[in-house]
Amino acid sequence: MNRVLSTRNISAAILFAFISLIGPPQVAFAVQDAVTQASTASYVAVLGDSIASGSFRSSPGSISPTFVGPGWASRLASVGPASVEYADLTRGGSYLALDNTGAGIPAISTTFTPMVSSLPNCVAAFVAAGRNDLYHATDQVLKDAVNSIVRQATALGIDLAFETIQPVSAAYHSYGLTEPQRTRFNTWLKVAHPDHVLDADVILDADRNGQLDSAFD
Repeated sequence: MNRVLSTRNISAAILFAFISLIGPPQVAFAVQDAVTQASTASYVAVLGDSIASGSFRSSPGSISPTFVGPGWASRLASVGPASVEYADLTRGGSYLALDNTGAGIPAISTTFTPMVSSLPNCVAAFVAAGRNDLYHATDQVLKDAVNSIVRQATALGIDLAFETIQPVSAAYHSYGLTEPQRTRFNTWLKVAHPDHVLDADVILDADRNGQLDSAFD
């Protein structure tokens, strides 16, 4: 029997993959118990912005990515069971709550259902977005977008995991403008939807100083 992800444990299984890629192996092995057995192939939808697509910017940052590597769908597939397909629905320039009118990209919150519904046997979705919204969307607009996606996932009968908005270096050009709102949003997300959140700061900002740790910069 192939190893695939059960709907009730998909968030923990994605966390296992997340930690396996960039975190302590001893933690990864502890979370691996969340991966369970099933008999049918499944899809996990991966939605997000350029960070989720695999674009990386050096500090202090620039408009164009300095390196493009594997996106989250490929990274999750590299450590996940072979019988699970990770569908890359990410798109650079995507916002969680707002339409990117300049690029003609609708918000993830408004396209979630049609995008996820296009996948056969989709059991879960992983959403890694929100940094583009910072300083552009109000706190309430971001909360409304998350709540909408949670309702849509529930209606579709799939599990859901949000990644908290990742930290950046203090040298990043928008750090001063975005960090207060990032902190507020991530704090709210973890309290409002504790069963649907993966805290990136546990790994990327281990010293909890509100900045990307130098090891990942």
